[in-house]
Amino acid sequence: NIGIRAYTAVTISNVTVKNTIGDGIVAGYDGVRIENSTIKDNGGDGILIIAKTEVYNNSIKSNSDTGISVASGGSYSDISSNTIEDNDEQGILVANAHHVTINSNTVEENEDYGIQLYYANYTQLSSNTVDENDGGLRTIGSKGCNITSSTFKDNNGKGIWFTTSSNSNNIRDSSASGSSSNDIELDSSKKNTGFNFTFGSGSIDVDSDSDFRIMNTLNIKFVNGSSAFAGVQLELFNYDTVLYATPFFSGNDGVSGSDGFIDNELTVAYEIYNGSSTTEDVQTFLKYSYGVRGKTIEVDMSTSHTETVDVPSFWVKGLVRNTDTSTDYYKIQYAIDNASAGDTLHVWAWTYYENNITISKKLTLIGNGTANTTINGTWGPSWHGQTIRIVADDVTVKNLKLVSGSNTTSSVKIVGADDAILEGLEIHGGYQA
Repeated sequence: NIGIRAYTAVTISNVTVKNTIGDGIVAGYDGVRIENSTIKDNGGDGILIIAKTEVYNNSIKSNSDTGISVASGGSYSDISSNTIEDNDEQGILVANAHHVTINSNTVEENEDYGIQLYYANYTQLSSNTVDENDGGLRTIGSKGCNITSSTFKDNNGKGIWFTTSSNSNNIRDSSASGSSSNDIELDSSKKNTGFNFTFGSGSIDVDSDSDFRIMNTLNIKFVNGSSAFAGVQLELFNYDTVLYATPFFSGNDGVSGSDGFIDNELTVAYEIYNGSSTTEDVQTFLKYSYGVRGKTIEVDMSTSHTETVDVPSFWVKGLVRNTDTSTDYYKIQYAIDNASAGDTLHVWAWTYYENNITISKKLTLIGNGTANTTINGTWGPSWHGQTIRIVADDVTVKNLKLVSGSNTTSSVKIVGADDAILEGLEIHGGYQA
């Protein structure tokens, strides 16, 4: 009842299989290739695939069941450059298989959906023409599929229909038009996206348990003036999803590179059909950080573009905050000179290359800890100074790592001052105790 049953890795080329009682060809062994053949007028499927198979440049028409049926076991099959027409069921059906490639096929005038994906995760559809079927593309419980450079035109039913938790599928550079029902419909399916995807005005239906996101592309570049700025940590948050995050933001993506750019171009939503057939705008926020500083900005995604972020020069310097006045300084000595007696200065995590820091008023100087807050006084003046010099009463210095070299007499020197508190310091170097 079957025209050809292929249970070894054979190539079936330039043959005609027609008028069988059952399926035209059954591919049941990995490595079967079916090419340049005609499979028509058979009583079952034109081709039934139950192992990894290549189907290339065939005419598959007028069969009593599905044109090409990919069943469990047919994962990673490739269906390319075929004409699949006038079959009594779907043109192509992928059921309980994954990572199937469907490329450059003409699928037309079939009596059910041109292409149907039933729990067929990660199917890749590209450059297909799907016209005048009883429906264009239907996905049932299928996730992570990509539909690119394809047209769905004049189908009698829905152009594209995501159903039953068909989540996180992507349509790119494609169109759906002329459908007798909606060009695109979503039922109980979320996080599906369209980039450069066109469909008829008003020809979309999104139920209350679904959403569909309209996307643009985004590149991100960090600069300082006209120069690229490397090493920036960042997180990009779009609607309800973190699209990019470096380790500082608990992700695994890369920081900005030597050219200032992040690792890859991103596809970002700017509008969403959220349980409705009308759109609402989507906000996108970029957090970025370098050293002890950070900032959050909103990114306008109404067009595809490169977002150029200018990182101020002072971000490569330390940060000392007067917690009484909320004033920030780059150097510890500047913060001391501008403080009032009794103020507290918080020295943020950084390495500060300063020497002979002189505290001449009652102050509290607190670091972030010896593991990440260092004052390196190695490069002192030729007359051998100190890293920190205390000349006022009631000074507190805490939670700092002090590093001195052979040209520095000591890390801390107290001159004529009483009631100094030195706490939680880690001291290295200097040639006097």
